[in-house]
Amino acid sequence: RGAVAVLFLNADTNKTQDLSVDLAELFADASAGDHIGALTVRDVWQKADAGSVAGAAGNFTVHAIPPQDSKLMIFTPAKQHDMQVPRAALAAELSVSLASL
Repeated sequence: RGAVAVLFLNADTNKTQDLSVDLAELFADASAGDHIGALTVRDVWQKADAGSVAGAAGNFTVHAIPPQDSKLMIFTPAKQHDMQVPRAALAAELSVSLASL
């Protein structure tokens, strides 16, 4: 399984929101033998790494998203990250994903 992009969208017009994604559901279709270990997290809007999480379990929360704003995060399994996936390939995958919204 490759990288997964998640758009955290605060549609509220007045309140700042904390938004979460269940990592187990995000990577639920991984093969039974395909253990998802650590994930690296990248903030696309900030063009910066946002850290890592121990594995595809529990929730990942983006805090304090302003009203009618968003955060786009890319979750990459560490084993894929170690293969140095070209950013152009990741961008192409992201473009296809966003086009289908």
